[in-house]
Amino acid sequence: TEGAGSCFWVDFPVSSWQPEELEYAEYRYYRNQAAQQKMTRYQPLELIEDAGAAVTERGDSQPPGQPTILIIDDLYDMRKLLEEALRRESFHTIMAQSGSDGIRKAERHEPDLIIVDWMMPGMSGVEVVRELKMNPDLASIPTIMLSARTDDDSRALGAQIGASAYLGKPYDNLELISTVRNLLQLKKKEREYQQLVSQSKKEALFMRGVMRLEAELVRPLHAY
Repeated sequence: TEGAGSCFWVDFPVSSWQPEELEYAEYRYYRNQAAQQKMTRYQPLELIEDAGAAVTERGDSQPPGQPTILIIDDLYDMRKLLEEALRRESFHTIMAQSGSDGIRKAERHEPDLIIVDWMMPGMSGVEVVRELKMNPDLASIPTIMLSARTDDDSRALGAQIGASAYLGKPYDNLELISTVRNLLQLKKKEREYQQLVSQSKKEALFMRGVMRLEAELVRPLHAY
């Protein structure tokens, strides 16, 4: 009322849904929103994203020295949010819109890190991580699992299948970037250690060869 202010009544319903039901409801909501706007906003943006992905797959747009992060999520808006947050920190990104597409792009590009959503139609995030860990060429790539399921059992399952980190939705950008940087740093240290071990083995083999050669040269002298 003019001059007297306003009064609002808001009801917050109590839900007994389980975490997986809540995440599926979120999935359906975004899918419905996308379907309603398919001919206006979402269709052109999807086409732009697909064109950008084609350029990335040819390797034309990746600056040298930048870590590559593969984002696997069936929701376009979520992929774009993650991409924008990572690109602000100068990370190079590749996006996949399904679990199977993510596996294919992981095999093709061998990214430095993978971010995957838990709840996706077809191949879920859990199945993606399991398949990655079964591939010797991809098993060592750090993976971050994103999910609305923040209960202890879900986190335990994420660790059990080999996910390097588990972030609940809605995630905090600062926590996301910190987790990404920490995992990339650990991966770098692991790679440096493996190089040192490999170099040490080469040096040991070289010294063994030198000692064997010296023994062969000394042996004829003893014969006299």
